[in-house]
Amino acid sequence: MKKSKYFVLGCLLMALILLISGSILGGFSQLKSTYFNSVNTSNNNEYEFAGINNLEIEVDASKVKIQEYDGSMIKVSSNWSTKIVNENNTLIIEDNFNIFNLSNLNKKITVYIPINYQFNNVDINIDAGDFEAENIYATDIEVSIDAGNFDTKKIIATNLNVEVDAGKAAIDLLDCQNSNFDCDVGDIEAMMVGSEVDYSYDVSCDLGSVNIGNYKTAGLSDDYSFSGGMKKISVSCDAGDIDIKMEVQ
Repeated sequence: MKKSKYFVLGCLLMALILLISGSILGGFSQLKSTYFNSVNTSNNNEYEFAGINNLEIEVDASKVKIQEYDGSMIKVSSNWSTKIVNENNTLIIEDNFNIFNLSNLNKKITVYIPINYQFNNVDINIDAGDFEAENIYATDIEVSIDAGNFDTKKIIATNLNVEVDAGKAAIDLLDCQNSNFDCDVGDIEAMMVGSEVDYSYDVSCDLGSVNIGNYKTAGLSDDYSFSGGMKKISVSCDAGDIDIKMEVQ
């Protein structure tokens, strides 16, 4: 019985050694090649895409930047092994943390988008990384931030949903018909185009703090509604801070 146990343990140890040896000899480089359905345009892992309608970004600890440029193709540049694939006109970018990434914690992904590029859907999920964008134009935008940071200069959308756990989301200028902000213990900041009378909004706050227009939460478990214009804002805050300002005071 003991000999069988030692034999099984020996086989498992040998399998582990072979796995590590394979990765060192380039086995994971072969796996990496299956990640890309794109055009390799340089030695710096740069890829080009045409006909993209949707954008999905999911990263753990990378620094992601969306930058506009004077061109017609969407280009993606990464300094690390990243899943970058076009699936049915949806550009998917994924960089999940694992033990094989410990040698490079300064991972960067840059997405170059033509000026005024319009998406149908944009879905952004950031764990502990940093996201920075100049402008994002889309019909529907979903943003989920765990402990990372989301910072963008301008967003124009029909529907926007921002969820923050312990991180921070900041939007310098937001033009949106339906905006939803949900914060746990993190921070959300946004500047809305127009004035307060352009919006109707609902606020639900537990232990946190909410400032929106001329309203500020008064205490624990505070709920408030304001009826103004056709644009809608929904705010839910647990123990974090949400600050929604208006462009025109």
